[in-house]
Amino acid sequence: MIFSYVFMTNEKYNSDKNTRGLIYIAEDDLYVSDFLKDVFNDFFQNYDTQIFNNGHKLQEKLEEHIKNAKRLDLVLTDNAVPDDSLGLKLVKEYSPKLKTPFLMMSAYDVRKEAIEAGARDFFLKPVKLLNFIQVVKNNLEKK
Repeated sequence: MIFSYVFMTNEKYNSDKNTRGLIYIAEDDLYVSDFLKDVFNDFFQNYDTQIFNNGHKLQEKLEEHIKNAKRLDLVLTDNAVPDDSLGLKLVKEYSPKLKTPFLMMSAYDVRKEAIEAGARDFFLKPVKLLNFIQVVKNNLEKK
């Protein structure tokens, strides 16, 4: 499992912004991507969350954001989506272009490579949910 524990709370993160933000998630495991969608819908209600089960589809959307200068608040990507190290390549190429926080997660400890590529933070699976939510919240506030 991606998350080592789940907790219940009424505290949810709501942005002060008047318009809805946008978060992209790239995760090729359908179970994990469904769970992430639920977490983001529950805890980050002022953000629309789009899941990509393939890093190449995420890459297409990131290119659209560059071309159209659209708002993007956060990108969370697995490293292997589904190609090994595609997540690292996406972070390295797009984090400087978009000036958007990129977070990375993986079942393999590629923390050093992720940070060097431009990720603001890295999560080794299984992820502790409470820490995960706090890091996402902090990155959305810094934007």
